[in-house]
Amino acid sequence: MNRIEKCMLFSLLATMVGCSPKVTSEMQMWDFEPQPTNKVMIFGANDDVPAEAKAIGRVFVDGKGASVRKQYGKMLNLAVKETAKKGGNVLVIDTVDVKNNCVKSTVAYADGTLIDSLTLSDHRVRQLLKMKTIRRKPSVQQMNAAQQQSIISEQEEQRQQEMEMLAQASINDKYVEDESWESESKPVKVKEIFKVYSLRVAAGPMWTTSKIYYPKGTHESGMRGLGMALSYTMAGDDFWGVGLDAQLIRTKVRNCNIDWDYKMTYVGPCFVVKRDLSESFRLYSTIGLGVSLYKDFDRSEVGFGYRYDLEVEYLLTKHLSVGADFVYLASRFNQNGMTKNSDGSNIGVNNLGLMATLKYNL
Repeated sequence: MNRIEKCMLFSLLATMVGCSPKVTSEMQMWDFEPQPTNKVMIFGANDDVPAEAKAIGRVFVDGKGASVRKQYGKMLNLAVKETAKKGGNVLVIDTVDVKNNCVKSTVAYADGTLIDSLTLSDHRVRQLLKMKTIRRKPSVQQMNAAQQQSIISEQEEQRQQEMEMLAQASINDKYVEDESWESESKPVKVKEIFKVYSLRVAAGPMWTTSKIYYPKGTHESGMRGLGMALSYTMAGDDFWGVGLDAQLIRTKVRNCNIDWDYKMTYVGPCFVVKRDLSESFRLYSTIGLGVSLYKDFDRSEVGFGYRYDLEVEYLLTKHLSVGADFVYLASRFNQNGMTKNSDGSNIGVNNLGLMATLKYNL
């Protein structure tokens, strides 16, 4: 792997790591039993929090620079899991900070019947996102020692009852495992996997960075050609997606006072990582592996290629965007006589380019 490939791989990894939100919590009460995630009720800015809900801690979710509005569901998912882990069954959204891309909330515990309509679901996320009030006054009282001890005693009594029921069911050989309590370890599906389907066209100059050797021993490198690309990607509101890339490169070569062209064609699937830099700018990074075809005036070769690209995109409208794409395409072939490394080994053809992009989001 040469220096260019290492830099592109590092940028891809950095984009992936930098996109994921981070959750932290501060608890005033520590002795609560963990709850299933599907038992956690969420109260937003316009909701009336029940008086019996008592605060036991705080949860903070940092969007890591990505727009909170575009990853709100994922951030709520993390807050719900942290709430359940700490023993709470009520999550109160106190502050949605759009400028700093973070969500601050209160973890609480309440006795009573679960309200299914307030648990984490696709419909509930849309409801919370539409609540216009960004900041709310604290509406959850702190739990005193007596209330805490009462709830802990109730949890212990409930656990003893469950143990007795399990023991009795085991004796009667009628025990059926309750899978609902496994929900804590299962991911909460907030949205469908893929929500945005994008079609992108790109064009711009590309350079042959490897040396092309000729039968008489001469060679050339740094030749400039024209690159064109077509990409189709499927992505969710999270930071990743998949797609299909097609690339065509045409380069004019001058050897022995004879002008001729060589063409490089590449097609292959890709893995996409994206990050929202702001409301209008996005950063995309992709890596793909596919089939390459080399063709010039007297021969053609079929091999494999791997393609990296790093794109900065500006949103013109909800569906249309433009950008600049840095592309590296490395193609490998088995037949001798292609390009070479300094030690004489045959490596194929490497191309580096900068292209302008136009994308339509379906």
